[in-house]
Amino acid sequence: MSKVFKKEESLSIKPLELPIEFITTSHIELFTIEKDSVKRGYLAVTLANGSHEGGCSANTFDDEDEFADKYEQYYFAAVFNTKGEIIKVKVIEYDSEYGYEIMSRGWLKQFVKKQKGGFEYDKNIDAIAEATVSGESMVAEVNFLNTIMKKLTAKN
Repeated sequence: MSKVFKKEESLSIKPLELPIEFITTSHIELFTIEKDSVKRGYLAVTLANGSHEGGCSANTFDDEDEFADKYEQYYFAAVFNTKGEIIKVKVIEYDSEYGYEIMSRGWLKQFVKKQKGGFEYDKNIDAIAEATVSGESMVAEVNFLNTIMKKLTAKN
C-alpha cells in the first residue's frame, strides 16, 4: 500500500462491510485504507476464474456444470482512491500454468488508464492469447468492483 500511496508510512487497513445488496453475490473482501484516521482509499481483494484444467483448448466436458467445476481460480486486489477510481490492480495469487500473462504490469495498467465507462475484454482492454478465460473473468470482476465503489463513494 505504501508504494501506491507514495511511500506513506503508518497506513492502516480496516475491514469494511460490503453494501447489503452485494453480500450474497460476492466473494469480495473490502477494506478502507487510512492514515491518521483519514480515509485515503479502498482495497478490494477478490477471486476470479482462471483457465480450466488442460487450458482453453481442452473443451471436452460433457455438460456445462462439469465445465464450470473445472475452472482454476486466482486472487487479485484492486486499490481505489476516495473517489472510487482505480489506482492499482495486482494479481496476488495465480497458480495455473495457463493464462498467467494477465499478471503483466502493462496489461494491468489498462484498468488505471481507462476509467471512463465499463471495461470490455478485446475492446477497451487488450485481449491476450492463451489468457482469454482469465482476462475476461478479471474484466467482469473489475466491472463489479466499480459498481460497488460507485455505491460506496456516492455517500461521500
